Amino acid sequence: MAPVSWLDEAAARLWRFGCHTVLPAVPRRGWLVVGLFWVGLLNLGFVREIWPHYPQAEGWFWGLLLGCGLLLPWQLAATARQVSQVVGGGWQLLWQLLAWLGYAAAVLVSIPALIGFMLCLMKVFR
Repeated sequence: MAPVSWLDEAAARLWRFGCHTVLPAVPRRGWLVVGLFWVGLLNLGFVREIWPHYPQAEGWFWGLLLGCGLLLPWQLAATARQVSQVVGGGWQLLWQLLAWLGYAAAVLVSIPALIGFMLCLMKVFR
């Protein structure tokens, strides 16, 4: 059996960290937002095939996509906050910094996303 290189070992450690630390820290709402995001994305990709007799479906799925896009940065920041409570040492500071930066980015993304979401709703209910 060939010796394991340091790169293979690092990749395995990163994989274990992701599977055993990060994925369990994702809030339930985060999984819901990701799932709805993919539903909206797939429906937009196949809107002509799935919804041929409902022309307003595209507007609904753009609204779903924008709504999930509005919530996704908040869920990513919440995940980083949860991971920062699990890890220790200098890694805890790094994950806390990522959480704070994630919340700041979520605030900055929320303003144009809310405007886009309102415009999309106005288009659907017109």
